[in-house]
Amino acid sequence: MNLTEAGPPVVIFGATEMALAAARSLSRRGVRVYAVHFAQKKPLAAFSRCLTYVQGPELDRDEVVLDFLLTFAGKFRERPVLMPAQDHAVLFMHRHRVALRDRYRLYVWESDVLPESGSKCGLRGVAERYQLPVPKTAAPRNRDDLEEAIGQLTFPCIVKPEFTMQWWNPAAKDLGLSKKAIRVDNAEELRELFGRTEELGSRVVIQQMIVGPDDGHMSYTAFVTPEGRIAADLVARKLRIHPPRFGVGCYLEATEIDDARHVGREIIERLGFRGFASLQFKRDDRDGRLYLIEINLRFPIWIGLPIACGVDYPWYYYETCLGRSVETPDNVRLGTRWIDFHKDIQSMRVYAREGTWTWAQWILGLLHRPVPLLFRWTDPKPALMSIVERYLRRTPSQCNRASRIESGVSA
Repeated sequence: MNLTEAGPPVVIFGATEMALAAARSLSRRGVRVYAVHFAQKKPLAAFSRCLTYVQGPELDRDEVVLDFLLTFAGKFRERPVLMPAQDHAVLFMHRHRVALRDRYRLYVWESDVLPESGSKCGLRGVAERYQLPVPKTAAPRNRDDLEEAIGQLTFPCIVKPEFTMQWWNPAAKDLGLSKKAIRVDNAEELRELFGRTEELGSRVVIQQMIVGPDDGHMSYTAFVTPEGRIAADLVARKLRIHPPRFGVGCYLEATEIDDARHVGREIIERLGFRGFASLQFKRDDRDGRLYLIEINLRFPIWIGLPIACGVDYPWYYYETCLGRSVETPDNVRLGTRWIDFHKDIQSMRVYAREGTWTWAQWILGLLHRPVPLLFRWTDPKPALMSIVERYLRRTPSQCNRASRIESGVSA
């Protein structure tokens, strides 16, 4: 393959849905995009006309991945921009930034606070040092630590893996752990769940549960220049999440929430953060305060929302890697919405049953013309392949299992 470009191309580390939105934005500006995927299953982004898909090795050995990336960069006339699309990609680039800079242009915060912040267990220590507004949190390493945490926490609590991907594999699925977070209502439930995480070999964090509806979740996103200037930021409110209660945003709106922006900026300044960050908050109905749940260091799956608002984070990253200044957008289109149709319909079945949302409200919401996760008229194949994969290739047993999950029954 002859990969020669007139200008610096972009190599996206991870061909995920978030990489798809970034590739569409960059390709509109004439940037050639390559997406390297480090898992065997071909992702939906691979079918996009806006990027060239490249199959990489498995992620189990850093040296193999590093050798692959360095060799791949040698195919270009100019040093390409290396852009992370997954949490582990950011952490990998931080660990190997010296070697990578010989072949790539990249922008990664060099502070040791970055890998700490990217780990849910590490964030606990960062929050203590920098006095961040997090709920009461424990990160037990063993049974003794667990018993100490039980004596300090008030139930119900939420248990999450140190890294979300640790619970996205067949072994975690067999142990009933293939979720973003799990609620526990008493000490016995927590001990039993901790035993399963020990069997998997996954560290966890235990957080005091924040009381409030799902639309109390919101994200503060920001891009900070190497000089420490917040070039652009945006608040997105998660109107619905999947699965309900403890999931990811599936229907969001860009909005102005003053305290979310204020708290987000204060955290960025306290940490001295550089680069892109997405701070996840939830408002507690008991005291009205916003609590920091986690810090994501890569673009969120709904990165298409800020792009549609005129806050093009992938472009800011590209420009920064080329040594150019990033101009603050002067006309941010607030009120823009984003939707993951498949996950949102699944969640709506629960919300409608509970009376939180009605199907009439869902239909009226379409009048806002939300930005879809996958579909574009100019690039329809990822969405079409999603339909094929989700519905036409599923066996009856898979369909029955999906129905049980949507009903809240563990498979």
